[in-house]
Amino acid sequence: MKANNKKETNDNQNNIFAVVATRFVLCGILLLCIPVLLLSQTEERISFSVRDCSLDIVMEKLFKEHQVNVAFSKSELSETNVMNYSASNKLVSQVIADLLKGSGFVYKKIGSQYVIIKGESQPVPPRVEREKEETVTQPDTIVVVDTIYQIQKVLQHDTIVKYETVLKHDTMYIVKRFWNQNRRFKANGWFLALSAAGGNGYFTTKSSAPAYRELYELHDSAVNLKPFSNLELSAGGGHRQGRFTFGASLSYRSQRYRFMLDREIRHGGYFLNDTTEVFYVVNGASFDTVFYYVIDSTYQPEERILYEYRDMNRMQYMGLNVYMAFDVIEKTYWRMYVKAGVSAEFLLSASGSVFATEAPFHVRTLNREMALFKASSFVGIGAGIKIYKRFEVLPEVSLHYYFGSLYRHKYPVDLRQFLWNARVGLNYYF
Repeated sequence: MKANNKKETNDNQNNIFAVVATRFVLCGILLLCIPVLLLSQTEERISFSVRDCSLDIVMEKLFKEHQVNVAFSKSELSETNVMNYSASNKLVSQVIADLLKGSGFVYKKIGSQYVIIKGESQPVPPRVEREKEETVTQPDTIVVVDTIYQIQKVLQHDTIVKYETVLKHDTMYIVKRFWNQNRRFKANGWFLALSAAGGNGYFTTKSSAPAYRELYELHDSAVNLKPFSNLELSAGGGHRQGRFTFGASLSYRSQRYRFMLDREIRHGGYFLNDTTEVFYVVNGASFDTVFYYVIDSTYQPEERILYEYRDMNRMQYMGLNVYMAFDVIEKTYWRMYVKAGVSAEFLLSASGSVFATEAPFHVRTLNREMALFKASSFVGIGAGIKIYKRFEVLPEVSLHYYFGSLYRHKYPVDLRQFLWNARVGLNYYF
């Protein structure tokens, strides 16, 4: 009996321990279930009704009247209509499910928000077996009821990922604009022209009377190939049609050059013979007379005269120029042309020095020997650059050849000149 009693005591202790452990587990399970029960009881019951409106407006009305947070795509729900719906004292989830029924949309509840997406009806969560009772009967009539709760936790994760990729292609054009681009220019017709020119040149001399060889050599050593400066201002006009341009202008031209010479003239340095007495003898036989001269010489001392000529000769002309130009290259905003013409110039004034025509060829005023009229021809190349609606700038280079001598015809030396000019002009088209 003692052995049996000891065995029953051990069994009773084990049963008591099992009961305490079971109750402790049950208390923990209850503590875990209370928040879930509380959350399930927080869902609100509402009364709601709509009539003949689109599903997006229905959801907006649900938010305005009951502050139900609903996330949806307005463009997708606007294509589905709800004819008539009325609910009284229903759960919010039930109301939303009723509204989405047959529309091809379902909702996912994330926290306190109902997210509406396209898809099939929500799956029914698996049923959870809540209770399982086991009854153990001991021979000593001690009944221990052991209740075992099997909790099945279903975790449902709804991940809504919506990627929307919008590709925008923007074509960028890099346009190089010039300062005169997209402007309308007048390039043909009548025009007024103003220009200024500056240049240089050289002289050549030629003897027109061999008897004045000494004068020619003096003149040639004084001015031959001496460079001179030239300044010209002109104003005129013309007409341009297509590639051809015809024009005329009045010009004022001023040029100058240096007249320089160092000349030395010597006198004396020799003996001068002089007859002091004359004797004669008469031959009696032949009756011839013989003269005898007594000669004396006197030394003439040397005399040297030095001439230095330093002067700046200036000439001023008024000219009439006629020309024609042809455009070799013609573009929208510029052109390149060749030019040829003739000019007639009239002497306005002349100042400076020139050699006299009589020995010993001293200098005298230049104005007395200059020709009053000169003719010349010229050729050039230039470009026309449009800078405004009616204005055109013309840089140009030209060569001039003058016919005949710059001196009068009676002067025994011919003075000829060649010159080149760099010109800048401005045309205004009517």
